[in-house]
Amino acid sequence: MKLEQEKTQKEADIKIKNGEVLALQKELDAVSNTVKQLEMQKAEAQKRLDELDDKVTSRTADSRVMSNVTVDVVKSPAVRSW
Repeated sequence: MKLEQEKTQKEADIKIKNGEVLALQKELDAVSNTVKQLEMQKAEAQKRLDELDDKVTSRTADSRVMSNVTVDVVKSPAVRSW
């Protein structure tokens, strides 16, 4: 009788532990999916930052070229004779 009761208790404990394992696995899956989504968002954000950095670099270079052209035009002897 006592062994039967212990067996029943052990089976109940195993069911509870299996339920806990299943809940933890679901939580792990959810967290893993969240991490994947965040990694994708991070990669997309980095791509946008790189594109913006390229634009800033390009515009800075264009600005320097335009600045040099303006200086050259103002310093030109033909402009002074106007």
